Amino acid sequence: MTSLKKGIWQIFDACIGLGVGLFCFALIVLPLVYEFNKDQQYSTAATSPYILGVPELIQAGYLPAGFSETNLFSQRYHPRIVQPAPLKFHHMIFLTGGAPLSLSAARKMAMRIGGSGGYIEGGSARGVMGGWTEPLYAFSYTC
Repeated sequence: MTSLKKGIWQIFDACIGLGVGLFCFALIVLPLVYEFNKDQQYSTAATSPYILGVPELIQAGYLPAGFSETNLFSQRYHPRIVQPAPLKFHHMIFLTGGAPLSLSAARKMAMRIGGSGGYIEGGSARGVMGGWTEPLYAFSYTC
């Protein structure tokens, strides 16, 4: 019985480690997208989103060389920036591919990110605790 408890504890410990790792990646990439957008405001159009990736952020010097393009779940970052009105920008970072997250896990990760964290449900992106809602079509994104 002792080995079973130890095994369960180790699984729980590994899950905490994965959650912290995903949380840290999100906290690193999000501010860099904001900085990139401030420097590149002139290059996005109101009609289509500006889509960038980790390689562009590395090349522009916002991320260090060798920064991983995937998180611990082998998901890739796909930041998108739209301009719904002049001098107004909306940013969203989509995670695609890799190991799928349950809706419950996505909500928990969004809560760890904070007010800017969110998840996709019912064709729209939803903020933590209903803090914000954004339609996916605005970012030309489909699930």
